[in-house]
Amino acid sequence: DRVALVTGGARGIGRGIALTLAKEGAKVSVNYRERAEAAADVVRKIREDGGDAAAFQGNVSEYAEVERMVAAVLARFGRIDILVNNAGVVTRHPILEVPLEEWDRVVRTNLYGCFHCSRLVGRHMVERGGGGKIVSISSIHGCVAKAGMGPYCATKAAIDMFSKQLAVELAPHRINVNVVA
Repeated sequence: DRVALVTGGARGIGRGIALTLAKEGAKVSVNYRERAEAAADVVRKIREDGGDAAAFQGNVSEYAEVERMVAAVLARFGRIDILVNNAGVVTRHPILEVPLEEWDRVVRTNLYGCFHCSRLVGRHMVERGGGGKIVSISSIHGCVAKAGMGPYCATKAAIDMFSKQLAVELAPHRINVNVVA
């Protein structure tokens, strides 16, 4: 009977996470940036299986959009017990050739998105009391470099350390923070 917010929940790993959380009994908030139909499909599947879910549009790289999205989730479900920071993008360019706008897009989506969501949902969890869970999706490429994937690898390494820091700071509030890679 927990309420979960899954960023990037419309497809891929996020879709699988959303469906699994619903099967375990969570009410699921499916975040998407552009794929409204895919998010609606996840919500429809959860509801067909007897669960409760809703889709919420929001670009996690933009703080104001995350504020709006979190407020909408809270208005719909009343609380957020579980946050899964899954939204992410990759670009494939050698470091010396990566266009600056591509570097910024990957860093803003992967790292800033994780920060924006963790900060806003973490504040809600602290204020509400009762603990919570924050899980961030990382990658082996947070530890192992791969040619042509510098921005992605750098952001995944940053997410790993950010999550360790967040875990230390939120532990006194019974908020468990983990990374899945």
